[in-house]
Amino acid sequence: MPCDEPGSTSAHPKPLILGAFVRGELSGAERRDVLRHLLAGCRQCRQKASEMAAPLFEVAARKPPAGGIEAYDAPLRRVARAFSGVSFESRAGASRPMEAPVAAAVSRVRRISTGSNATPEELRTRAEGWLTRARALRYADPERMRAAASLAAVLAERIPRSAFPPGVVADLSALAWAELANGRRLVGDHQGAERAFSRSIHWIDRGSGDLQPLAEIAELVASLEIDARRFAPAERLLDRIVIAYRALGEPHFAGRTMIRRGVMLGYRGEGTAAVRQIVEGHGLLDPGRDPRLSLVAVHGLVSRLADAGRFELAAEVLRDGAPLYEAYAEPIDRIKICWTRGRIEIGMGRPEKGEKYLREGHQGFRDRGMPYFAALVALDLAALHLKEGKTQEVARSIEELLTEFRALGIRREAIACLMILQRAIAAERATEKLVTRVALRLGRFTAAAPTAVPAA
Repeated sequence: MPCDEPGSTSAHPKPLILGAFVRGELSGAERRDVLRHLLAGCRQCRQKASEMAAPLFEVAARKPPAGGIEAYDAPLRRVARAFSGVSFESRAGASRPMEAPVAAAVSRVRRISTGSNATPEELRTRAEGWLTRARALRYADPERMRAAASLAAVLAERIPRSAFPPGVVADLSALAWAELANGRRLVGDHQGAERAFSRSIHWIDRGSGDLQPLAEIAELVASLEIDARRFAPAERLLDRIVIAYRALGEPHFAGRTMIRRGVMLGYRGEGTAAVRQIVEGHGLLDPGRDPRLSLVAVHGLVSRLADAGRFELAAEVLRDGAPLYEAYAEPIDRIKICWTRGRIEIGMGRPEKGEKYLREGHQGFRDRGMPYFAALVALDLAALHLKEGKTQEVARSIEELLTEFRALGIRREAIACLMILQRAIAAERATEKLVTRVALRLGRFTAAAPTAVPAA
C-alpha cells in the first residue's frame, strides 16, 4: 500500500485511499489492506479515518436491488440484443455487490469553525472531511454539496504547504476546487465552474504529479466540455483519461470514463456508437465499488434511445432498470427520470401522461434551483403545446422563462435563444422544429443528460 510520507516504512494509506475506504468505494483487496492496517492498531490512521467519516451525514443504508446481480445486467443485455454489432458479456459469475457506499439526506449544513489555532494536520483532516461530504452529496443535494466543497477549498488553502511532503496540500486544494467547479456545473453555472476549475488547475500545476488526482480532475473538466458541447476537446481528454486509468490498474474508473464518453457520443448524434461505448464501459465496472454507475449506464441508454426516437425500446430498458432506480436513485435522478419518462410517453402517443411527467419534472427542477434544466423541460412542454395548438400557453411559458432568466442574471446567450422563440410565437411562425432548435441551443449551456456520470 502506498505511503504518503517519502522514506517512511509505516505504509500508511494515502489520504485519497483512506477517504475512498470511508466512502466504501474500494475494491475487495484494497479494502482488506486498509482494514488490516487499521486493525493492526495504527492510531494515526484510525483517528484520521474517524475524523474523515465524522462530516458525513447519517448513512441511509440501502438494500441491493431486487433480483441481485441480474438487475445490473438485464437492461444492458436488452439494448445489446437490439443493436447489431454490440456484444454484451454477462456478469453471472460476479460476486454479490456490497450495499451502497454512502447515501445521505440532510436538513442543513452545520456550521463549523475553521479554527484560527488549528494545527496543519487538523486543517488537512477537516478539508478532507468536507471534500468527502461534498462527494457524498453530489447527486443528493447540489446546494449543500457546493457548500461543503467551498468549505473544503477554503480550508485546504489555509494549510501551510511546508508542513507536508511536496505537492500533498496542492493536490488536496486542486481536488476541492474541482469538486466545487463540478457542483456549479451541475446547476448550470458554467462561468462559475470555469473560474473554479482555473483555481483547481493553478493548484494541480503545483501538485505532486500523481496521476490519480490528475485523472479525477480531468474527468470533471471533460464533463464541463461536454456540457458546453465542445465535443472534440472533450473526446481527446476522455481518451487520455481512459489510458491513465488503465495505467493505474483501475479498469472500474476506465469503465466509468467510457460511459461518460458514450453519453457524449449520444449528444453528437452517434447513437449506435454511444450504445456500444456505454455497454463496453459497463462491462468494466465492479458493482461492489460504486453500484450507482450501473444506474448511470442505464440512464444514459434510456436517454440516447429516446433521442433517437426508439421510444418502445427506451421504455423496456427503463422497466428493466426499475430495481436499480429503486435501490440507488437520488432525488435529482428521480426528477430527471420524470423528464425522460415524459418524453417517452409523448413519443409513444400518450401526450396526457407525458405532460403529467414533464410538469412534475419541471417543478422538481425549479424547486431544486436548477433553472436551465427547468427551461429545457419547459421547452419540451412548449413543443407538445404547439402541436396541440395551445399557442397562448406557449407564449405565457416563454415569457415566464425570460423573466426568471433575467432575474437570475443568466447569461445573455440563453436569453437570446428564448427571445427568438418569443418573437416567432408573436408572429405566429413558431413550430415544433424551432422549439427543438432553441432547446439544442440552450443545451450548449447545460447538460441535458438525465444523470451525470459520477466522478471519483
